[in-house]
Amino acid sequence: MLKKKSIKRLYIEEAVCDKCGSIMESTGAVLMSYPEQYPYVCPKCGWTECYYGSKRPGSIKYELEDEENV
Repeated sequence: MLKKKSIKRLYIEEAVCDKCGSIMESTGAVLMSYPEQYPYVCPKCGWTECYYGSKRPGSIKYELEDEENV
């Protein structure tokens, strides 16, 4: 049996600066740690923060609705 799920909500998580509330930008670097870390910097105040690969901002996330039979 096949079941079909509809996407209820599609969104992108963004990194927001804890100091001034601006959207942070990726530096383009990857730290050689395990797991890897991605540094982000605030363009307004210069605050930096690192995110692990599984929690990295900018990826598309989604929530699904209930199943339907196909």
